[in-house]
Parts: sequence; structure tokens; C-alpha cells
Amino acid sequence: MSDRARIADLRDAVAASLAAAWAPTLPDAVESTWLARISFDENDEAELTVGRHLYVIAGGVSLAPLTRSHWKNGYTIGVVFVERYTDTDDPPDDWIDARVKWWERTVLYPLCAPSLTLAGPEGIVTDARPDPETPPEVTTFVDRELLTECKAVLIACNFAFIDGTDHTGAA
Repeated sequence: MSDRARIADLRDAVAASLAAAWAPTLPDAVESTWLARISFDENDEAELTVGRHLYVIAGGVSLAPLTRSHWKNGYTIGVVFVERYTDTDDPPDDWIDARVKWWERTVLYPLCAPSLTLAGPEGIVTDARPDPETPPEVTTFVDRELLTECKAVLIACNFAFIDGTDHTGAA
């Protein structure tokens, strides 16, 4: 049994699923992390975010009773998509449209698909899948200020997953 938190295993499984479906090449990346460091400060090349990035972040855990002796485990996983426009002019609408369409096809729809099953290490997250009762929550959709000031698209969304395996009392 893993010494890691179950939500960290699920976060890694979501990141692995996105990376497998997308197959990013440098400088693009999928990162499973507790803290996403995003910078558009061109004066700080060491921290400057370049390429297309998906940051997968653990958001929270909830428990709900299914029966007297069995619990439904709920998990929130956040995914932040960010990409900076590198030409000198403002990002054109068609560039932004293409990024939104990519996000829908690569992140939103796949992570909501009822057929999606995510499995972590044996015995940890054995039956995690999108929660059909909780739609995704888009917390930031093409941040206008960031788009204007930094020429970057940022979309952040929380996804709800459930795991019917009873982990109550697990070590």
C-alpha cells in the first residue's frame, strides 16, 4: 500500500491520462503538482512559462455514505491550461479559438466522459471515474486581463471524481 495520499495518486493518474492522450513534446508539458508556478515575466527567463502547459492539481476530498458500512469517496482535481502567444501583436481571435477548441477536445470532454476510468497503484484508487452528479466547474475561462497584459490564454477547471472503493479505516 502506498504512503501517498489517495488524491495524489488520482492526480497523477489524471495527468498520465492527459499526457497519454495528448503526447506533448518540449516545451509543452503535463505536470502533476501541488503548486503550479506560472510566470509570464519575460525578464525572468528561468521562471518564464513557455509552450502549452496543463497543470493537474489536487483540489479536495469528500466522503459520502452509501450504506451504513460503505462510503463513496469524492475527489476534486483541478486542471489549469496555459499558453502564451509569442508574436508581437495581440493574439488574434482565431489563435484563441484554436486553444479553446483544443482545451475542449483534450481536457474538458475526455475528463467528463462516463467511460473514463482512472486507476492508481493497486488498492489505492481502484475505481475512480468522473462523478456523473457533479459537472465540471470552469473557474477561469480565457482570463481577459491575462490575455491583454501577458498575451496568454488561461483556462482553469475543477473536475469531480468518485471512487466507490471503501477506504474508510484504511491505513
